[in-house]
Amino acid sequence: MNIPEFINQKLPPGIHECTLDEFKKVFGFNHNRRIQIKGLERAIEKFVNAGAFHVASWRIKGRNILVLKQKNASKSR
Repeated sequence: MNIPEFINQKLPPGIHECTLDEFKKVFGFNHNRRIQIKGLERAIEKFVNAGAFHVASWRIKGRNILVLKQKNASKSR
């Protein structure tokens, strides 16, 4: 679960799972980015507190894993 190496300063196509700590390490490379990431964290917290998302978290091999799933009125498939 690592963010892959950038190719020509871009992530390769695909879904790249990572922990919040990994995300911060890769994308929080300057003060402005760290402020934006803090805002993202606050937004996620508000969505969760408002009941818009389910949250599951695990600690696996020393890493914190966080998964957000949107709540909706649809039946599971």
